[in-house]
Amino acid sequence: MLESKSGTDSPPSPTFASVVCETVHNSVKTVMQEEMVKNDVIIANVQENNDDVTMVTSLCDKIGFSTKPTNVKRIGKKTNDRHRLLKVSFNSNFDARACCAQYHSATRNDENIPVMQLRLGKTKTEQDAFKRNNNLMYKINQKANEKNAGHAGFASFTFV
Repeated sequence: MLESKSGTDSPPSPTFASVVCETVHNSVKTVMQEEMVKNDVIIANVQENNDDVTMVTSLCDKIGFSTKPTNVKRIGKKTNDRHRLLKVSFNSNFDARACCAQYHSATRNDENIPVMQLRLGKTKTEQDAFKRNNNLMYKINQKANEKNAGHAGFASFTFV
């Protein structure tokens, strides 16, 4: 039997084929996860209760949306000062978009539908870009407010 000269057995170095295979696998996995995010609808301003599935199903019935979600769960840490977001997953991107569109059109016509904020799921890169843009807009607005601090704006007028 052959023994190594250093006295320790080192694992064999990866072959080119195994490196390529692992890289392709990780890339495909990332793309698939990003596509799955597009099937989600994120709902804000929803009271937390023990039966979110029933609430989402009844909301779909109220707005006349026949496709039922595949998964409903809360995301984020539970705190007393605010409600966690509700993530509702559908079979396809089309179903998620149709649900949002149906909700927004139904709220215009029916006052009995609960007021919530619905949006489509975002990938990690989209979330990062959103945060970056929000911070940039905040800074721009702060500079504009400082620049116009001495000027009488429309809101500063009082009508007698």
